[in-house]
Amino acid sequence: MEITYGTDIVFDRVLSPLDKFTLSFCKQLNALNIKYVLISGYVAIVFGRNRTSEDVDIIVEPLSKERFEALWSKLTKTFSCMQTTDAHTAYSEYLQDGIPLRFFIENPIPNMEVKFPTIQAERETLTHRKKLVINSHTLYISSIEMQIAHKLLLGSEKDIEDAVYLKEFFSEHIDEKALLFWAKKLNVDKELELL
Repeated sequence: MEITYGTDIVFDRVLSPLDKFTLSFCKQLNALNIKYVLISGYVAIVFGRNRTSEDVDIIVEPLSKERFEALWSKLTKTFSCMQTTDAHTAYSEYLQDGIPLRFFIENPIPNMEVKFPTIQAERETLTHRKKLVINSHTLYISSIEMQIAHKLLLGSEKDIEDAVYLKEFFSEHIDEKALLFWAKKLNVDKELELL
């Protein structure tokens, strides 16, 4: 997999079923100019980390009820929501209360876990997102430096392995100052040293 790493990250490869699922979902967000960022496990998976994932985590900018209803109308032509079939309930009893929604196509796995940002780190992740172009399709992911620090914060074996994978994969492109900044901000600078 040959990657161009600059302002955007660009590469081509054979798409997995999880990639196709993610691209299908994000295409709806892109069409409505809704700002979002993919985070967590999928960021390592999209760059070739060989592991499974039941869900794809995504943070979406806070939307007005009208914009959310427009998104709901578009999404529900292809996707089903696990929690409810009603846009009002999805918005007011889930997203507005900080509870993620889960969308799927035919089977509950994989699913897209969608949430509004609820803490400062999530708002900053949305602000500092990175454009990823895969086979000419656009996605937005968290910055690699922020993603590594976030994975260290989560701290499970799988998360640490994701952090190690991303640090090695992007070894020539990591902004060490940015990585240290996020590690200190998330209070994982000691874990970063061990990495």
